[in-house]
Order: sequence, then structure tokens, then C-alpha cells
Amino acid sequence: MKNTRKHHRTIRPRSTRDLRAEVADLAATLASTAGKGELVIEDRRISAQTIQFEWDRLLKAFPPQLRSRLTLKILEPEPASHARHPAIDQARSVMLGTPNFRFEVVRQLIGADIDQAGPQSVEALVEKIGASQFTVRKVLGELVGCGIVKQSRPANARFSLKSADINPELLGIARAMPQTLRFRYAAGTRPRSMGELIQRFEQLMQAGTSAGWKNIGLSGSAATNLLRLRQVDLLGVPRMDLTAYIAKSAKTFDVSLLHELDSGLEYVSDVFWPASLVITPVRSDVMFNHPDGDHPWRFAQNSDIYLALLHTDLREQAVQFAAGGGRGW
Repeated sequence: MKNTRKHHRTIRPRSTRDLRAEVADLAATLASTAGKGELVIEDRRISAQTIQFEWDRLLKAFPPQLRSRLTLKILEPEPASHARHPAIDQARSVMLGTPNFRFEVVRQLIGADIDQAGPQSVEALVEKIGASQFTVRKVLGELVGCGIVKQSRPANARFSLKSADINPELLGIARAMPQTLRFRYAAGTRPRSMGELIQRFEQLMQAGTSAGWKNIGLSGSAATNLLRLRQVDLLGVPRMDLTAYIAKSAKTFDVSLLHELDSGLEYVSDVFWPASLVITPVRSDVMFNHPDGDHPWRFAQNSDIYLALLHTDLREQAVQFAAGGGRGW
């Protein structure tokens, strides 16, 4: 006669990988018995919503007779251990700041310089960014005053810059830095190599991705290496950069999307913490800003690849990328 006793297991998962391993182990234990199993979660490092989502997803893989004998109990943490960074809400998303139109104007002018599209009119920038003419004119005046942007004659004015003249320090002075979302590997998880992480991104692109990935493009040094070599040769790539093209009206970014790339990644609010993955939100009109590129890779826009290279201290590679015409090199 099979053992019918109830199995209680209390765990303290530090990541979704830990959780999945424990669920699978408990299910394996019950498979050879007639008993029931209860998984109790305490002192958790991941949200209750994430735990429940992973539990529901994993249970679908088990036969009904086993599934019916498994239960989950999530203990609420003590108040002292409940603190989460205020930027993360209960929907597992990060609060986005208001659009920085100085950054949006600069990235459009960098793109025009790399594409050799010539100086840009206010009207063209308004159309591409989707901001009001008043806002764009005000920002351009500030950037001209900082010396970043050059203006042609006052009548029918056009605006331009040289990509090679731009550096992070200058962007900081002009308050034209973007918001960035940084991700590291949670404690206790096995970090993927950069090659593995990029190949996983390729697989997501090939598989017909969920809606959240359709406006995300590969950026930075990984993008330039793939564009040049058409293969994964990522020795020395410091991190993976992505650009997310998001509507100006968006208030949050769903960080649970990253679980599809690697469930070991977690959001970190400290901008000085080393990151394995950095996402830069772009808040311009999506009609003029979107990821594209040769199948199966989906690349960010030239300006965003260039800026990501600058922000990882790869200035020489950035200048070479721009001088070669960006993705067309």
C-alpha cells in the first residue's frame, strides 16, 4: 500500500530557479506515494505574484492525479523584511520617469548624423519625437546654449550635431541622460555567459515573441559585433544592452518580461551596481522608432546602439560604428 502521509516542505527561495527546483523535487517525491504535498514559502526574496505565477505554470506540466495533491502556501513576511524598492509595484513592474526630451532630441540628431540625413528642422523633430513644437523648440534652445547642438541661420533654422563630439560627461551636463533599467543575477543563481544570453535573445526572436518583446532591440557592443561578424563572438562584451521603445504615456515597465530571457535576472535600482543587462527606454513616437534588422536578430536604432557604446566606455568602437554608417557597415 502506498504511503499516504502528507509532505510539508518549507523553503526560502532566492530566485525563481530555486522555486522551480523545489516544486519539481516535491512532485517527484509524491509521484511514488499516494500522499499529499504542501510547499510553504517563507522569508522570500521574490514577490508573491511571481511565486504564484511560476507555481501555476509548473502545475500544468504534471498529470491531473498528481496536480490535485499539491498545494502552495505563501507566508507573508514580517514588516521588517517586507521592504521593497518603491520603484517596483505589485505588478512586478518598474516605475518609469517622465520622458526626457533633451535625450530624445539628442538621439534623433545622432541618428541623423550617422545616417547622413543632414540638419533637422523643428517640424521633423516634432514628428519623430511626438512632442509639442513648444517643447522641442525649448529643448533645442537649451542644447544650443550648452554647445551640444549647432543651429543654422535663424530663418528656417536647422539643427545638427557631430556624433563623435558627444560623450557621457557632456550629456550629463546638458541633462540629456536617459533613464536606464539595470538587471543583475540574483544571489544563488548561475549567471549565463554573455554568449548564452545573446543566443537566448536570438531564440526569443525566432520563436515569435510575446507582445512585450516586439518593441525591444539589441543594442550596444553585442549589436555591433553581430552586425559586423554575423555570428556570436562576444569575448570582452561587458554587458548586454537592450533598447525598449515605449509610448510617452507609459508609467511602468514590466520587468517580469525578463524572466523569458533568464529567470535568474533581477532588477536593481542602484545605478552604480554592476549590471549584466541594461535596458534603455526610448519615449519617442513608436512610428519612427522601432527595433529592426536582419532576421533573426532585431536591432536597436543606430543612435541607440551608439549611445549604449558610449555609456559602456567603448568610445572608439562607437565612433567607428558611426563613421561606418551604423548598421549599414
